[in-house]
Amino acid sequence: MPSEAPRHAAPGHGGEALRDPVCGMQVSRDSAHRHDHEKQRYYFCSDGCRRKFSANPGQYLDREKVDRSESPGPASGAYTCPMHPEILTDAPGDCPLCGMALEPVAMTPDDEANPELVDMTRRLGVSVFLTLPVLLLAMGEMAGLSFGWLAPPRVLTAMEFALATPVVLWGGWPFFVRG
Repeated sequence: MPSEAPRHAAPGHGGEALRDPVCGMQVSRDSAHRHDHEKQRYYFCSDGCRRKFSANPGQYLDREKVDRSESPGPASGAYTCPMHPEILTDAPGDCPLCGMALEPVAMTPDDEANPELVDMTRRLGVSVFLTLPVLLLAMGEMAGLSFGWLAPPRVLTAMEFALATPVVLWGGWPFFVRG
């Protein structure tokens, strides 16, 4: 009979909540998805995780040994993808699967500024600065402002295009990359 020892106990739950060795989700002993391997019972959140594990248990057990051999808390320099927790790197960057920015595994109040937030704030500021003249040129007549004296209509249209192009291409580039 397989051992019922909670090898996948989640910290702080007194051994009652177990961890799925494939995806890391918390599961209970009541889960219908379980697999016995080397006299040890493993619990899973879904049949998909159970099938992945049963096809290659060594892949997930080796990762688990590495996880347990490290310090109890995550490394301060570890970054992961919010959508793909299996992605772990030592430096910030983008997820190779979905393109989202990697986030620190452990957040602390004294963490340095988020580089993605700094970049997006700069893009927003420049985009707003370039969009205001476009808004005035394109919609000014509706508010009683006329810029016909400034230049011919074709030149005004070219100015709108010149101001809007960096907003769309440079300001929106992170959205194009992730899309």
